[in-house]
Amino acid sequence: FASVLGCLAQLEQEMNVKELSFPITCGITNQRESIVAFQKSTGKAIGNAISWMDVRTFHLVEELKLDQLLLHKFESLTGLKASTFFSAFKIQWILENAKGTAEIIEKSDIAFATIDTWILWKLTKGSSFCTDPSNASRTFLYDLKNNNWSQELMQYFGINEGWLPEIRSKDFGRISEGFPFSNLPITALIGDQQASLIGHWGKEFIGKTKCTFGTGAFLLRSLNASSSETNPNALRTVIIPNQFAEEYPIVCAGSLIKWLQKSLNFFSETSDLNQLDFTPHHPENSVYFIPNLSGCLFPSWDPSARGSLHNLSLRTGKLEIIFAVFEAVAFCIKSALETENISVLSVDGGMCNNRHFCQLLANVCNASISKL
Repeated sequence: FASVLGCLAQLEQEMNVKELSFPITCGITNQRESIVAFQKSTGKAIGNAISWMDVRTFHLVEELKLDQLLLHKFESLTGLKASTFFSAFKIQWILENAKGTAEIIEKSDIAFATIDTWILWKLTKGSSFCTDPSNASRTFLYDLKNNNWSQELMQYFGINEGWLPEIRSKDFGRISEGFPFSNLPITALIGDQQASLIGHWGKEFIGKTKCTFGTGAFLLRSLNASSSETNPNALRTVIIPNQFAEEYPIVCAGSLIKWLQKSLNFFSETSDLNQLDFTPHHPENSVYFIPNLSGCLFPSWDPSARGSLHNLSLRTGKLEIIFAVFEAVAFCIKSALETENISVLSVDGGMCNNRHFCQLLANVCNASISKL
């Protein structure tokens, strides 16, 4: 939250220097599945947030999978796959493991929120406890058909509806006094990947596709009225009310580049990669990389999956391994596009700053790349 206030303060200062007119509205976007628990009376967080990549809930997911009928019902209700990825399992873990939650629950003082709700709660000094359908639909608690929290899912996870934010589509409150841009209306909450799809295509997003390469890679295809889910391993998620997307989440993308940089010390700055020759020196001795360093989301939804390097030889050096990592990400996207006939792929995110990767992606996917 301190970083949000810092950003707003810097923006307000720059606008004053440049004598720009006061903005008319504010929107909040966020990582979607990450969860924070806090006390409503104080706004104090109960421990650290649990991020979308965290896999400590593996045993809870496996427990649900033991009942295949219930698993199928819940996955149909939510449009999601039972996975450590989603918020409900993180809330279940907090309820079972976080110290002091029982006493706070007893006082009816606990709240569970994705990060959009946490920021909103803090910016409005506790007057708005809301989320929107794009974020709610990533929790494994949201009924896609009825557009609300599922009573059956809440009962299964041991969650009281009063602990969850109200689901709204507009009018989320105003920035409180004492903060930069005080009294500015907050008119939109939307998850980062859905926001990216709209950012790429604007009002014409229906039927369009985009892929964001951040920590993970997320390919979204907006569904039109005649669309149906073409890949049983993909997700169905809300973009805006009554408008859905098919989503293919790849858990590792930019995180692999950070791993090469920070853990393996293969290069100093990511900009150094633009200077490398990505043409393998010995094509007959190519290295192949399986990128599941944090488990696998699409297509196998297996948090126990792990990565590996193949075909190593005495000729293998840093360049070959770096190339193999970039190539692996490109082939993950190709696997997500196999059911689509796409001529242009619209992309954004940090990895797209590397021209070699964009060219590799174009070659592997046999599509032109449009960088936002």
